[in-house]
Formats: sequence, C-alpha cells, structure tokens
Amino acid sequence: GKNGSSSDNTNAVSGPKSGTDDDEFATEAPTLELLVDGDFSSLPAVPTSAPTIDPYRNEMLAAADALLRSISPDTSTAIDDDANISTPQKLAYEWITTWDEANLELDVGQPQQSDARNLVTARRYIQRFVLGVLYFSMGGKGNEASNGVTNDPFYDYLSTVSTTSADIKPFLSAHHECRWFGISCKPQPNENANNGEEVVVSIDLSNVGLMGTIPDEIGKLEAMEDLSMFDNDIFGTIPASLMTLPELTYLDLGNNFFTGSIPPLSSQLEFLYLNQNRLSGSVPRGENGEEYKLKHLWAHRCQLTGPLP
Repeated sequence: GKNGSSSDNTNAVSGPKSGTDDDEFATEAPTLELLVDGDFSSLPAVPTSAPTIDPYRNEMLAAADALLRSISPDTSTAIDDDANISTPQKLAYEWITTWDEANLELDVGQPQQSDARNLVTARRYIQRFVLGVLYFSMGGKGNEASNGVTNDPFYDYLSTVSTTSADIKPFLSAHHECRWFGISCKPQPNENANNGEEVVVSIDLSNVGLMGTIPDEIGKLEAMEDLSMFDNDIFGTIPASLMTLPELTYLDLGNNFFTGSIPPLSSQLEFLYLNQNRLSGSVPRGENGEEYKLKHLWAHRCQLTGPLP
C-alpha cells in the first residue's frame, strides 16, 4: 500500500517382492564356480561411459561471475568477504549461481537445446541477482525459509495474508522474479525476445515487517518507476544509487529508521515521502542548477533544517 493511505506427486516404482511366483522375475544365485571360472559373456555389461558434463558450464559460470562483480567494486568486495560469510551479496551470489531452481544461464553461445536451457540476457541475470540481494538485506533466510524456519519476514507475511491471485509467488522461488509478491514488471524491447523482456518497474513492500538496509545494488534496476517500502524497520542511509534511477517518479520510505542526509534527488521524481524517519540536514538542491519535477514532499517528524530548494 502507499503511504498514508506444491506438492509434487512422486510415483514410487517397486520391484517384485522376494518369494514371488512370477517366473519373469525369478533368478538363481550364481555358484562360486561361475564367478571364478565361468563364462562371463552372458552377464550384463557394466556401464563404462562417464556422466555427461555440460561443456559450457564453466564458461557460463565465469561469465556470470564477471558480470556480477562488474556491478560495483563494493559488490565484488562483498562477494569475496571471507570475514563475513553472510553478506547479502555473497548469499545472493551463491543462490543464483548454485541453488536457484530457475537455473538461469547467461548466453555465452551455447546451443538452446529446446527447453533444456534457460538462456537469459545480462540485464535479466542482474535483475534477479539484485532482487536476491534486496531479499537477503531485509532479513530473508534463504532456502531455509521454505523448510519451516521462522523469522523470515517475506514468508511470514505471505502466510498471514490471503492472496486472491495464484500468480503471486514467494521471493527466491523458481518462478520468474516478476511473479514474486510486491514486484511488478512490464516488457521492454530486447533483440532476443519477440515480445520484449520483462523488467522491474515497481516494488511495493510496504508494511511487510522488513528489517535491514536498502542495498546500493538497487540502482541497477534502471527501469524502476515506483518504490514503496513504507512502514517497516529499515535503517541506515538512503543509497545515492536509488536517486540516480532515471525513471523513478514515486518514492515512499516513510515511517522507518533512516538516518543521514537526503541524497540528490532524481530529476524525474514527483512524489517523495520521507516522513517519520531520523534524517538530518537539508533537502538537497538540484545538481548543476537542474530543476526538480517534485510535486509532493512529505518530510514531517524528521530532523531536517534549512530552506527548501
């Protein structure tokens, strides 16, 4: 809301029980002489072929590693942080490259092989990774959450509300990230997709019970127009990368625990709600004399000073 306002069916196949009268399954234990001196030509051959190894896997993983590290030096550092094995970036990295059931593969020239591969563009791969970082930054517990572990705000929230749409899926599920709850997308042109590629344009995670910080990586969701995270327990500073989003027109971070100053605003921003936080300083002026398109500003019960630009 805005501010103020499977089970899998597994069919077990059993072999014949001992003592069956069915001659089709009756066997006779071989004698010792057969095993030592007998003719082995009648025994079934032992498979000797090695399991099939995807010749493109190492190349794809190397490309994914380079792509995710290219997001920013801080992202790369967090992925490599040996002192902290649970940075949101490291957890999201391990998830998307290892145990994400969507099995996305960066296109490195490997054959499509019908539906055996889920080839995606760099933009799609980064988009899913960034949402993974956001999830872990806000208290998500990863694959443990689906195994009954509590205190995951994303899963706890879904368990307490009745959704009328079967299309709403939990974060980190195998479904397209645009089906995850709170995420809205629309198609944008892509040379590899006839109907366009779905990109995130809106995130609404208001009053979900989130606790954490907004990661800098959110600035890579470059098509986002609307972000609403009102009424949570989010703390830390507002990332400057959020205000650089070129399409962002609506931002609601009210009723949280943000500290620090307000970064320079996006030139397209029209609605800004920062009320009931612990922000300080003044409302920034546009860089290089750039004028804002801001129409609504809610900033009461903060600690702001100085004139409005």
